Amino acid sequence: MENTDKPDLSRIQEALTAHQRAISTVPLRSLSQHPERFKDFSLKACGLLFDFSKQPVNQETLTLLTQLAKAAEVEKARDALFAGECVNRSENRQALHTALRHPRSTAFPSKTQDVMPDIEKTFSQLKNTAKALREGSLNSITQDRFTDILHIGIGGSSTGTALLYDVLRHTQHHRIRLHFVETLDLTQLHDTLKHCDPKTTAIVIVSKTFSTAETLHNAASAIEWLSLALTAYQKEDLIKTHCFAVTNNTKTAVEWGLSSQHVFPLPDWAGGRYSVWSAVSFSLIASVGIDHFQDFLDGAYAMDQHFLTTALEKNIPVIHALLRLWLGTFFHHPYYAVLPYAHDLRQLPLYLQQLDLESNGKSVRQDGTALTQATAPLLWGTAQTQGQHSVHQWLQQGTSVCPVDFIACAHFEINENAQKTAALLFSQCISQSLTLMRGKTTEECVLALIQKGVDKTQAKKLSPHQMLAGNRPSNTVVLSTLNAKTLGSLLALYEHSTFVQAVIWQINPFDQWGVEEGKCLAIAAYDALRKHSDIKEATTQSLIDFFWDCQRS
Repeated sequence: MENTDKPDLSRIQEALTAHQRAISTVPLRSLSQHPERFKDFSLKACGLLFDFSKQPVNQETLTLLTQLAKAAEVEKARDALFAGECVNRSENRQALHTALRHPRSTAFPSKTQDVMPDIEKTFSQLKNTAKALREGSLNSITQDRFTDILHIGIGGSSTGTALLYDVLRHTQHHRIRLHFVETLDLTQLHDTLKHCDPKTTAIVIVSKTFSTAETLHNAASAIEWLSLALTAYQKEDLIKTHCFAVTNNTKTAVEWGLSSQHVFPLPDWAGGRYSVWSAVSFSLIASVGIDHFQDFLDGAYAMDQHFLTTALEKNIPVIHALLRLWLGTFFHHPYYAVLPYAHDLRQLPLYLQQLDLESNGKSVRQDGTALTQATAPLLWGTAQTQGQHSVHQWLQQGTSVCPVDFIACAHFEINENAQKTAALLFSQCISQSLTLMRGKTTEECVLALIQKGVDKTQAKKLSPHQMLAGNRPSNTVVLSTLNAKTLGSLLALYEHSTFVQAVIWQINPFDQWGVEEGKCLAIAAYDALRKHSDIKEATTQSLIDFFWDCQRS
């Protein structure tokens, strides 16, 4: 961001640096006293409330940050993304994931190709196959109805679908259960299969390249489980009947033995971490139905339109991105937490971690020049309220300041009992953001201890241990109702925020060369381990030798 020939951008960055020094001297609890604070620093759209009133910002901050976005040509980059231009330059690809949630009755405004006919064709295939599986016209090799679906994938081929299933699982078909297997450790697969009947289990293999080692290893093991249990049938027939695949490499999937009617195409312009909107979610559609998945797409499309058409200063994804840049680049906070106050959103931090860190964990710009400032503060998170009994100690009193996105829900659709807890969860959430912002002075600690009956001398000794520095920033994102539509809006918000940050940093958020190199090295390491051959690096070779020593002992 700092190495640029745009004088306006450099000037704005300098102004923001000076402004940061000034506003950092003003405590957040002081800023929050203004009666119009919430009105001025919150936005509503697409079933969400975005409250950033507990951030170190004033109107001058927002003006400067918006100027930064304009100087970095965020609007031009946004329009190029939605126009289908080649925004993934290192791989010479478009990034058309937003087309997956675009209304299929209208053309997506791509300048290079009309992708909607292929999307509609795949969507119809998904809908019809899922309906047949749900209603029993598509049955197992024994002519029994399928009762379990085993979704085998990893990363973007599983995490988003699993998150969506957590939110929608109470709407699933009464007869169909959905299970996810990601890890290479076969313990997870074996534990899952204990709850499945091979006669009535469908296997969905999700791999964009159909070469992902973890996925194919688990798929082969699951197929072997079928074959060992259903000995009256040929393995080839079991694969054709019980197995489905989602992949960009349909040729290899068919060569594996799958029926071409059971292979759903995944386009190369849909990156794994942006693919939950695609056929990747076939197993979920088969479990909960196409209508709920369509609601999910509609929620994302609503946020797409908000991002496309709303002025930068009122644009939720843009403001969210600018605040993250403000805290990471100008305040130099190296961490960022996402804390959902809903059990069904417990996998949200994991999903966003991949989205954010795989997209923006880069050290070079689009032109190949090196960055000299940090990008993508480490995103982490945990389900609440469990975290209040562990990591919140670090958040409140640790030596590092970690900005937080609190995710809250005003209403739950699951059942009456879940709704009864909504107020309790909401109060827990806002109390944490309040405490992070306001803190507790030593004087307040002394007074509170005295009121509890502690003598004044002891109260003064204890007060440093109980003092909270406060002045720790957070956003609160409130979903009006937790359902498929608002989840779609929420995930699209974070997608666009990630993109805006990348534009300002001038990096490519759509490639993942570090991940690809890790996959290649894993293949080489496994080959060396299996053959106990020399891997040409002494420390790694020593680990291989130790492994085989353990096998022989």
